[in-house]
Amino acid sequence: MMPVMGQVKEGDQVAIRYRAIASDRRVLATTGSGPALTITAGSDDVLYGLSHGVIGMQPGEKAVLAIDAEDAFGVEGEVVERTIPRSRFPPDVRVGDALQLTCESTSILLWVVEEGAGDTWRLSSQHPFAGQDLELHIEIVDV
Repeated sequence: MMPVMGQVKEGDQVAIRYRAIASDRRVLATTGSGPALTITAGSDDVLYGLSHGVIGMQPGEKAVLAIDAEDAFGVEGEVVERTIPRSRFPPDVRVGDALQLTCESTSILLWVVEEGAGDTWRLSSQHPFAGQDLELHIEIVDV
């Protein structure tokens, strides 16, 4: 089956408007009246359920995506690990330090420096929204 002209396919840059609602009905994040968010369809740059959920949609199309916790911020108790270049840290950070970081959605994440070897450091964290299923209201603005 041939993709429809303008239809989102994996790897496309997609501008979206969205509102993320947690299972307890709190709005976790939204583009509101601000600029659209540009994501890469099918990538791991954003939530799995979002980046794969836009595939097949077209500009102007709206949808509500039900995202299980596993495809959102992870299941409760699941620890996320990331390896990050040492150059992105202040010079006084040491193994065992806890770092408080703010992400785009203004949620605060607490990361612990697990190991540092050479030019990369390994951090671990559990997202504060872990265990929450999401409802994502999205609109494709442009492909």
